[in-house]
Amino acid sequence: MTTPPETETVQATAPLPGADPAALATYLGDVEADDFLTQCVQVATEMVTTHIGAAQIPTPVVARAVLEVAAELWNRRTAPNGVASFGDGAGGVIPMRVARDAMVAARPLLAPWIGLGIA
Repeated sequence: MTTPPETETVQATAPLPGADPAALATYLGDVEADDFLTQCVQVATEMVTTHIGAAQIPTPVVARAVLEVAAELWNRRTAPNGVASFGDGAGGVIPMRVARDAMVAARPLLAPWIGLGIA
């Protein structure tokens, strides 16, 4: 098994460089950085750092995980009852269920450093 390269790591701290409301606004497509967007980043940071626990994970990986979780939280606002609608390119609309677990995109990013949880 190969070991990830040595880089700066983070241990349950906030705010993270690259995981702030301005970065999320850019990631989402230049949306306005309002109070809700800030709250999404704060909640995402708490969720990710709680999931990490004491694990030492490179800061860029944690920042990306926070952005992914924050984006999931932000997108839920436009998905009533957990269903978002997307255009199919032919004038139709395709309904799609959004993830119920906001951490769904972050877990695979963090897994190489956290390992498996065994109860």
